[in-house]
Amino acid sequence: MSDLKIRASYGTTGNDLDVDGNVITPFSYIEKYVSGSSYMFGDTQANGIEPGDVPNPNLTWATSTTYNGGFDFGFFNNRLSGSIDGFYRKETDILGTRVVTLPSSYGQSLAPENYAARSWRGGELSLAWRDQADDGKINYSVYANMGYSKDQWDTLDQSAAYTTGNLSDLSKIGRSASSVIGYKAVGIIRTQVTS
Repeated sequence: MSDLKIRASYGTTGNDLDVDGNVITPFSYIEKYVSGSSYMFGDTQANGIEPGDVPNPNLTWATSTTYNGGFDFGFFNNRLSGSIDGFYRKETDILGTRVVTLPSSYGQSLAPENYAARSWRGGELSLAWRDQADDGKINYSVYANMGYSKDQWDTLDQSAAYTTGNLSDLSKIGRSASSVIGYKAVGIIRTQVTS
């Protein structure tokens, strides 16, 4: 072994995206009024206003924390060199809408809350071989790289119907945000059965 270096890092930052990947609406923590239905006042049409979305006074950014570790190595006077890295990232307090049943007389939907959580994990391996041939007249290098990454929802509100039974395959919890989910087909009837 001709070289060995161990690395570790930790970092935390904020994220202003909600569970759907959209930027959080500005000033969502205070009550606002928006343009509403127009009405006639005398012989003039006047513009009305109405309450906007229900505010969330406890609104905050999601917190993203990342841990990374790895080491670099070299063998045979660094002719063979490479690195191995692994990471884990956890994002908490992601803004999302709760799944609740409200009476129709309420007239609005509830304000989104910072409750969802998502995580990523993965690693990378890279190798390089650098050498000379023909008594140093030819220099050559060979590189290889391989990586793996997986993300999943850890906490996400969804209908109770997705917790058990056949519909559990439609649940997003424990799956990647970009995974394609749908119904499973048992088979296709191709001919009509007669008795």
